[in-house]
Amino acid sequence: MQALLLVLFCLLLAASESSLATTNCQQSFTFLGKSPGTGESAIGNPVFWVLEDISGECEATHLIQIAISERGPICVSSNVKKYKDWAWLKEGIGHLQTEAPIELEDHDGTWRCAGVSWTVRTQHSRESRDELNDEFAQHVNSVYERNEVYERNRLFGLAGVGQPMFGGITHKPPYSFPKLLYAYPGGLYFNYEISKAYYFPGSGYLLVFTHQPMLATGNDTMHGFLLFRELAVDSLGLTEADRASQALSDFFSLLHDGRYSEAVRYYGGMYYMLRDWNPTVPANDYPTLLMNGCKYNGLLCLKIKRLVYYEEVTPTVFTFTVQFMNDDGSLFVSRGEAWKESEFTYTVRRVGDRFLVDGLPPYQQ
Repeated sequence: MQALLLVLFCLLLAASESSLATTNCQQSFTFLGKSPGTGESAIGNPVFWVLEDISGECEATHLIQIAISERGPICVSSNVKKYKDWAWLKEGIGHLQTEAPIELEDHDGTWRCAGVSWTVRTQHSRESRDELNDEFAQHVNSVYERNEVYERNRLFGLAGVGQPMFGGITHKPPYSFPKLLYAYPGGLYFNYEISKAYYFPGSGYLLVFTHQPMLATGNDTMHGFLLFRELAVDSLGLTEADRASQALSDFFSLLHDGRYSEAVRYYGGMYYMLRDWNPTVPANDYPTLLMNGCKYNGLLCLKIKRLVYYEEVTPTVFTFTVQFMNDDGSLFVSRGEAWKESEFTYTVRRVGDRFLVDGLPPYQQ
């Protein structure tokens, strides 16, 4: 209950500040440090110290503390008496025990650092972001005020965050995958850019600051930051999520390779669509139904190129967002008359000792 009250306090405090904003409330963030916290456990319970300066009519400085506990992240926000008067805070935190981060470097929109296999970038390339800007600006300027951004984030939580994409992640151990733990409620996490990113190799945390190029009403900014933790896995310690991910990858690889009888063992979805497409095939001839779906009915049975994001819905149910690849290794993009799509979401369930995929390959007419 205490943790819930602290989270609500953080959201309401930030929202109340934004509701007073009328013009030119421009945010800037300064990362002060990461302290280990008291009684750090195996999952870690550090405290991340971040300063938010807001100029314009909002003129305020907030000290934001994100504490990671076993029950999840807790946000505590405090107002500094004088705007931008935080040199003493920076000096004070310098006296704490902290973990030095590695600052990722920007390589044409892809952020990376030495010694880490994965890279991070936003969901859209810079070119595609430019294409979206006009439409997005019209939407934001006509709909969003800063307080509405807080409300949106409160309603949707982490599920409403357009997460960045991580490259260089394999499906076989040992590997690591950064999982989203926290999103600052003042940011609009769509069509954004990455402004800074810090990796903490000792504890596996990744802190990503986002820059939203579009402005809300009153020329207010909607920047924010995202906190991830790297989930490291070795060859002897596969988690349920790892096994679910491997089952998903195996299912699509088997379909691609024409091994339909084996693919049946990984499929837990419905066959009614395949039966409608193939009325002459016996209803329980599952291998033939899958084969016809891939060969004749328009299913594009491709291999997975990249795991973009996953979520543990329950201890036995997982959702995965993936990208597929064409046979030449390029990214598959499904195209319609007025849309295109490169990311697809699937549910994987553990039933007994097996993991079953709910969902068929992408369909293209």
